[in-house]
Amino acid sequence: MQPHLLELVLREFGLQVIEQRSPLVVPRTVSCQLLCDRLEGMTALIHAHTNEKTRAALLVAPILLHLAVLYQLHLACGTAFYGCSAQGLSGTVDHVVRRATSPRSPLASNITAIVETKSSDRGFSHCLVQMVVAQQCNQHPGMIYGVVTTGLVWRFLKLEGTMVTLDLTDYPLLPIKLLLSLLGPMLQSAP
Repeated sequence: MQPHLLELVLREFGLQVIEQRSPLVVPRTVSCQLLCDRLEGMTALIHAHTNEKTRAALLVAPILLHLAVLYQLHLACGTAFYGCSAQGLSGTVDHVVRRATSPRSPLASNITAIVETKSSDRGFSHCLVQMVVAQQCNQHPGMIYGVVTTGLVWRFLKLEGTMVTLDLTDYPLLPIKLLLSLLGPMLQSAP
C-alpha cells in the first residue's frame, strides 16, 4: 500500500481508518459450480506480466457477473463517474455494482460496491476515492464496499459515514468458495 497517497485521501475527505485482518462481512455460502468450471481455464491464461485490463476481463468480470445474475444486481464495467462529487471528482471505475431497482434508473443510485483491478498497492487510495463519490451519489448514503484485486488476490474495504475499515488479509482467487462467500454479502448489501 502507498501510505502517503492513502493518508492524503483520508485527510482530504476527513476519513478515519480501522485496519483489521478479518472479514468485513459474515461469510455465506454461494452456489458456484458453473463459475468454477469457467474460471478453471481462465487462470491458466494469467501470468506475472498480464495487464490489468486482461485480468479484469478474464477473472474479475466473470465472478462479478455470476454474482450479479445470482442476486439480480446491476453490473457496469469501465463506467465513467462524473458529476456526483462536490469536490469535482471524476474518472473511470473498473466495476460498479448496484442494487437493481429498474433497468432505466441512473447508474449513480444504489451503489453497493466499487471493484478495482490493479497490479499495485495504489488501488486502495484509488478505490477509496471512488467509494466516497459513490457514497455521495447514493440516494440514501450508507455503507459502500470496495474491492481491490489483481484478479488472483483480493482485498476489501468498507466505507460507512467517515469510517473506513481495511481488511488487510489477502484473499486468494482459489478456492473460489471462500472468495464468493465474502463477495456475495458485500455486493447485495443495501446502501
